[in-house]
Amino acid sequence: MLTPRGQAFLPIARRVVRDLTVSLDELGSYVSSVVEHVTLAALPSVAATQLPDALRRLHADYPAVTIAILDSFRDNVAGAVARGEVDFGLSVRPPPTARLDFAPLVEDRFFAVLHREDALAAAEVRWSDLFARPFIAMRGMTSIRRLTDRVAADLGLTVEPALQASHPATAGAMIQAGMGVSALPELTLKLLPADNLAMRPLTAPLVTRSLGILTRSGRTLPHLARALVDYLA
Repeated sequence: MLTPRGQAFLPIARRVVRDLTVSLDELGSYVSSVVEHVTLAALPSVAATQLPDALRRLHADYPAVTIAILDSFRDNVAGAVARGEVDFGLSVRPPPTARLDFAPLVEDRFFAVLHREDALAAAEVRWSDLFARPFIAMRGMTSIRRLTDRVAADLGLTVEPALQASHPATAGAMIQAGMGVSALPELTLKLLPADNLAMRPLTAPLVTRSLGILTRSGRTLPHLARALVDYLA
């Protein structure tokens, strides 16, 4: 319980804290713009496909800028943003409890990835058809694995992966060798080896992952980070 003097001082204290917070945010943005440095975290597939052109444009406008990229799994990206270790992230939509803001960029559709001589490669592929083959899955911490597991559960199927990989290119190499099939988002297909593979849109159901920009709720991005986000949009 505050004394009368304390109650009178409380609005002043709140205003001082609010003004200090705003000033520190502005100072952080100013320092970042002077240093010309941007840090971000991204899923590897997004970093490899969405970032290069945006970074080229940023360097053209700000030649002295330096970039640090943490390319990692979904939880690591979200955690780095939440802890303030990076300016922003590029990843899937976070859960509502994450206290992160999400701005959508693209809906990334899932494709069946098969050896080009596979009989399924000549037709439209259903998830159930794919799961009936030796299935090469991404490891459990990836956003891809969480979605493929959810699809299997929705279809009432129990899928025991024949192999597990951390990177789509590894899965692609295993498919090339005739070890099985996989389901991967469209953006990752650019990371696969080109020979002896077929990619077919997956149906029944049609599945996408929503990719976008993660920022800490209530935080204003530094100038150069904001410019990079604008180039990505």
